Amino acid sequence: MVNPLAIKLSCLYSRLPSSEAELKLEQIFQNILALQRRIKVEEDFFSLGGHSILAMKLAIEIKKAFDRSLAVNQIMTGANIEKLAEQLQLQSLINQASDDAGFDTTFIIRQAKTKPVFCIYPGSGLAWQYSVLNRYLHPDISLIGLQSPRPNGALVYSQTMKELIDHQLKQVLDIQSDGPFTFLGYSLGGTIAYGLADRLQGLGHEVAFVGLLDTYPAEIHDWDMQNADAVTEEAEQEQIQFFNQVLDGADDVLNEEKDSLQDYIFANYRDAVRLLSQHQTSSYAGKIHVFVADQSLPDYIQPLENWQPFVNELEVIRLPEASHENLLSPEQLTTLGPLLNDYLSQVYQLKDAKHEA
Repeated sequence: MVNPLAIKLSCLYSRLPSSEAELKLEQIFQNILALQRRIKVEEDFFSLGGHSILAMKLAIEIKKAFDRSLAVNQIMTGANIEKLAEQLQLQSLINQASDDAGFDTTFIIRQAKTKPVFCIYPGSGLAWQYSVLNRYLHPDISLIGLQSPRPNGALVYSQTMKELIDHQLKQVLDIQSDGPFTFLGYSLGGTIAYGLADRLQGLGHEVAFVGLLDTYPAEIHDWDMQNADAVTEEAEQEQIQFFNQVLDGADDVLNEEKDSLQDYIFANYRDAVRLLSQHQTSSYAGKIHVFVADQSLPDYIQPLENWQPFVNELEVIRLPEASHENLLSPEQLTTLGPLLNDYLSQVYQLKDAKHEA
């Protein structure tokens, strides 16, 4: 069980910059503010001595270092290293999408000391939402997102969920050749994570953690009665909410690029439904952790009863304020993030990050 005190304390920890973007931003902050010390990612530019004129200099230096611009209001409302790095990363991803037909299948969220947590895409085919976990997870934990780019991603050409899992298994083993393996999957990503854990265990590998974010056995849904328009509408709401959250304050050009991505995302959702509607869940001789978004949980889903027949061990974690659509939003991650940090720090046998700060 998770220690409630540990959860509260883990929310308070600070961390130093770790990603390439964060380290570049730290150097910019140090130069502009004439600071010799290290700067923690959550420290506000203005509380460190910045003001409006220096903020304009900050915008100029960011443009020089990253070859992309942030709107002034993005700097004014997100003036710390962590938030600025997230904005730059998302802008880079969207710019890639406007230049290219798809994204990379592997999305490096954070390179650190541990073997990676594989963060697996939901129906959108994108793993961007996991980026916010940087804010909550112990700084030694590596994070890798798996994605399904169009037009040649695994979601597009797989005829069955088994084929999709086969493809992702090869990708995972190309990145990490032996266990223990750690997985986190949201929605469709949870189904893939579960399948990967089962396959790897069958190959003799150790699986250390399987976290399913609002994911349930596919066969409990009445897919034959699913209305395609309703599915598309649900996808629209989830993605519009996501884009509005992560691109709040973006300029007009960035918002136009955002709009151009939505057809890409909805097409991936349709392929996800196609695969899930014919999938049968296998038994897994291991433990899974199921994180339940209570706000949107349909009456016909009973997480404990639905999963127990398939697994040796099950832990269900209820999130009373979360819905399926906002589970990985920055707001909900203030609750989910520390929970995941506690579980994953135990998996990797890391000291609580509060001791590291």
